[in-house]
Amino acid sequence: MQAVIKVKPKELNGRLLKKIRELVKDRKDLDITISIRDQNDSFLRKLDQSIDQLNTGGISFTAEEFVAYAPSLSYT
Repeated sequence: MQAVIKVKPKELNGRLLKKIRELVKDRKDLDITISIRDQNDSFLRKLDQSIDQLNTGGISFTAEEFVAYAPSLSYT
């Protein structure tokens, strides 16, 4: 059996998790996979870029730099 449940980000909450838990009950032979798909590939490129930054030491801030940091919201 395979089921695909499509939800919007605003629907990701404890209530949804509870419903999924009720659906699978106590079965131990199930795998649950969460997949993120975006019509806009630039989001995924930005996510990959962030993962690469973390894998190469990440980005560090002082407390003052963090407060002043205002990231660009464009995914280009």
